[in-house]
Amino acid sequence: LYGGDLAFSGMSILGMPLPSLGHSRFCSIAMTTGGPDAADCYAEEINPDNPRQYRYDGKWRDITVRKETIRVKNGDSVKDQPVEIEYTHHGPIVAHKDGKAYALKLPYFDQVLLPDQVYKMITAKNLDEMKQAIGMLQLMEQNIMVATVDGDIYYVRNARVPIRAAGFDYKRPLPGNTSASEWLGIHPLEDLLQVHNPPQGYMQNCNVSPQFMMKDSPFQPQKWNERPYLFNGFTGDTQNRGDNPLHQRAAMCLELLDKADKLTVEQAMSIAHSYDVYGADVWQKMLGAAWKSAANTLNGNEQAKRMYELIVAWDRRTEADSTGAIAYKYWKDQFSPEVRLNDRAGFPPPKSVTEKDLLDNLDKGAQKLMADFGRLDVAFGDVYRTGRRGTNRTWPLGGGSVEGIATPRAVSFDRIEGTKQFLARGGQTSTQIVQMTNPPRSWTYLPLGESDHPESPHYDDQAEKLFSQAKMKSTYFLDKAELEKHVTSNKTLRRVVAAN
Repeated sequence: LYGGDLAFSGMSILGMPLPSLGHSRFCSIAMTTGGPDAADCYAEEINPDNPRQYRYDGKWRDITVRKETIRVKNGDSVKDQPVEIEYTHHGPIVAHKDGKAYALKLPYFDQVLLPDQVYKMITAKNLDEMKQAIGMLQLMEQNIMVATVDGDIYYVRNARVPIRAAGFDYKRPLPGNTSASEWLGIHPLEDLLQVHNPPQGYMQNCNVSPQFMMKDSPFQPQKWNERPYLFNGFTGDTQNRGDNPLHQRAAMCLELLDKADKLTVEQAMSIAHSYDVYGADVWQKMLGAAWKSAANTLNGNEQAKRMYELIVAWDRRTEADSTGAIAYKYWKDQFSPEVRLNDRAGFPPPKSVTEKDLLDNLDKGAQKLMADFGRLDVAFGDVYRTGRRGTNRTWPLGGGSVEGIATPRAVSFDRIEGTKQFLARGGQTSTQIVQMTNPPRSWTYLPLGESDHPESPHYDDQAEKLFSQAKMKSTYFLDKAELEKHVTSNKTLRRVVAAN
């Protein structure tokens, strides 16, 4: 997008008229969902003699009622459904129970300057201007990471966060009948968790707590004991689970980034859609030891033996042609839900898993795989596919999040009805690699295609040629001459101003 002060390559947040994820001539912006606790619920004491009044500091106040009409489809017609929305001074009432009303207090309720903030962010020329824009505090709860052509990297756990009075449990509904529980203002940007140019030289966030953004992270939850709602992250169960990251994706990203030195564009692309599965090596070693100690008692079971061979020889990557990945998944599927839940987070196997479990489930997994596909050497991409829903055009896919397996490349799947296959439905929607040269260079892909029109050649071309193959295309940012070599059509829009 080019125009006036704008020169930007990236994607928009739904409903926004401007892009907000990507990079400009000067800065790059990345975000993941997560952030401080920025809203509260108030339990309002209702007047038993008047359900439209609530108590506040010893006096009854009137509930405000707004009448609205919601148009509801009813067969081939549309029915006007009148509704009444109740408000206390805390916010809209969303529930009534046992003589109390529950109102939500939202710090964004009266805010309208998000487009202004996004414009200032995507036109910021340096980190100071970017901080000024973020400091408008209009953007929803997000982990924001910024890089600049000046060589800065910056992270802030962003939100419009209320300053809370001490003495209340903000994880539960607050008493709405007293001014003592009211907010004391909004935290300025400098109060929020943030770091500028950490010595590790890298940051990562894939929907995880700040403590897992880098090795030896400065963000440790105990530092925010007085205001835990600013941290608002996963603290882990250090007694049983150690200090492992929350899930396999984050753990693998940390390992890959921490090992990387003088990262190349190709390495960055490889990490962005890595097929590596964190923690699978521990399970492979346990299975190998169990098989060895079984004194060849399963050697007569050719199916179990072949299943074992596929799993222990697996390189722990979910490439589209990997047969070990599917064998591993079918084996892991046979364990109890408690074991699978523990493993989904990337933690070591619980002590309750025995050698008998490992070997029995090997046989069960082999039987299930044979029943589903008639063979054991099933490729990951034979099962997991990408393409537009409702068409017959799908392509093999590597990576993603399935039971017991979660790779840095984030893809979720739904079963294709009537088959044993699954179709990608969510995950990495806005993948972009940005090299912060001056000016920046960038590469991207979309999971499906640029157009939602089935007749367009760009309806599913990226699913076939890029996403399924984990390849990326140049954005030709600020490179008009190279871009024009690939233009297939153009359209000029002219604004006509009607005469008064």
